[in-house]
Amino acid sequence: MALWKMRVAAAAMAAASGTAWSTASGVQIQLNEPDFDRWMYPFNLTPGARGRAPTFGAIGAGAFDERDGQYTLGFDLAGLLPALGPGQAYQVNALQVTATHFTGGFTYDPTYDGYQTFLDPSDPDYIADADAGRPVVLTAAGLRNGYEEFGFGPSALGAPVFEEGDFFSLTDPNPPGVRNTFAQAFDGVDMVDVSNNVADRFDFVPFAVGQTNVAPGATVSEGVGGVSPGSTFTFDVNLAEPSVTSNLTEQLELEQLFFTISSLHSTGMSGGSNPNFYTNDNFDPAAIAPTLFLDVEVVSAALPGDANNDGVVDLLDFDVLAQNFGSPTGNGATDGDFNGDGTVDLLDFDILAQNFGATSPATLPGAIPEPASLALMGLGAAGLLRTRRRRRN
Repeated sequence: MALWKMRVAAAAMAAASGTAWSTASGVQIQLNEPDFDRWMYPFNLTPGARGRAPTFGAIGAGAFDERDGQYTLGFDLAGLLPALGPGQAYQVNALQVTATHFTGGFTYDPTYDGYQTFLDPSDPDYIADADAGRPVVLTAAGLRNGYEEFGFGPSALGAPVFEEGDFFSLTDPNPPGVRNTFAQAFDGVDMVDVSNNVADRFDFVPFAVGQTNVAPGATVSEGVGGVSPGSTFTFDVNLAEPSVTSNLTEQLELEQLFFTISSLHSTGMSGGSNPNFYTNDNFDPAAIAPTLFLDVEVVSAALPGDANNDGVVDLLDFDVLAQNFGSPTGNGATDGDFNGDGTVDLLDFDILAQNFGATSPATLPGAIPEPASLALMGLGAAGLLRTRRRRRN
């Protein structure tokens, strides 16, 4: 048996909260509870130990993040993943997160709602929502204020490792943009804090929108304490989105996965009209903790600048970039979008140029191209600049 398969088997036997098993191409992991879960709310007095995590919004309040109540989840994958060798990377084939609602009657919406649908109807940018309800979304979990990574150990307060009992913020917890960990997603340019996307007027690409077993527009099922849980929301992560897969690959190299669940449901001080998810710390015998299913394998790492995936960065790859230059794309490197920002531009040309002549594996710096190739690349760059100017005009 391969060493990594032995590690998976041993970890699976030791883990009462989940299982892991090898497949023909990699490994599948089912975890039945998170190793880290934290209700990120300014006035949470029991961080990392609260039994429920409500998500809701505070649009127009100004004094708080619009995504005011957020739920951060972390899963420890140490010892469960196959090891990476030189020139290798993780490829996620399937990823699903679930979270189960307890009490609160709200309307189910299985689709993403753009920021314009949350504006005041008197706003000239307002667009009416096409369907009833508001969605629950899954995104990445970002860090700031000197925190550089998440941890699963006892809560040693303060940076650089953020653990579930850590500070909400390092300053006054009320103002927008100060929480140490936050909902993070791709805005078309970069991975950013999306806690205030309505006020800042931008849309983003969620990892997933929560789906459940009632009809769109219907009221979600509520739980009964000690008897039955409410609706379970399933988040099937969008693996066709380059910004999502890039983030997942980076996280898997750290042997962990962290996410944020958030929504913009309105709520009163007494609650009752927004999602309210069980956490791993809920003692209700009917409670269902969040879960994770992951199907992952080890593949040859992508070579930066290799658009046609033939193992070498050359003029054929430049041709792909040139054909799509200046255009938005959702196909990532296969269209020449080597940095995965959704647009083929000079930043992608820089990546191709830096790696021109390189061959797989991609662990070494790009080879120095021959003078003739350099000349052709220079002419190509000039042509791309002219193309960009013509399109702007």
